[in-house]
Amino acid sequence: MSLDEVVQRFADSEQALSQAKEKLDALAAAETTQAAVASGLQEVSTALKDFVTTASALVAQAGETQRTAREVLQAGESLIDGTDIKELQGSLARIETLIDEVSQRDTRIAELEAQLAERTAVLTGRQKKRLGLL
Repeated sequence: MSLDEVVQRFADSEQALSQAKEKLDALAAAETTQAAVASGLQEVSTALKDFVTTASALVAQAGETQRTAREVLQAGESLIDGTDIKELQGSLARIETLIDEVSQRDTRIAELEAQLAERTAVLTGRQKKRLGLL
């Protein structure tokens, strides 16, 4: 084997090693990208779970508020039907209690909506789009 052939083989080996390094660098970059995507999906999953929990609480509170409002209307209807003064006083006390409960529930709903807004505010635009919030 001549000296030129040996030099050529070393050059070929150097080129092959350079190509292998480029491929390994590309694989490392792909792995980093995959890890970032997986982390992003985990964050979206956690945010979605929190969103669903908060939304469920809001729906439950809204349902209870609706039931209370129905009771208030029914109590008002009984008043209109012409009952005696003691019944009116009892009904008024019940209406006041129900109105207080509705007010407390409205406050709780506002608090839950604020929590929901805070939790959705930390989501990126892409995450909000994936969750159907945009």
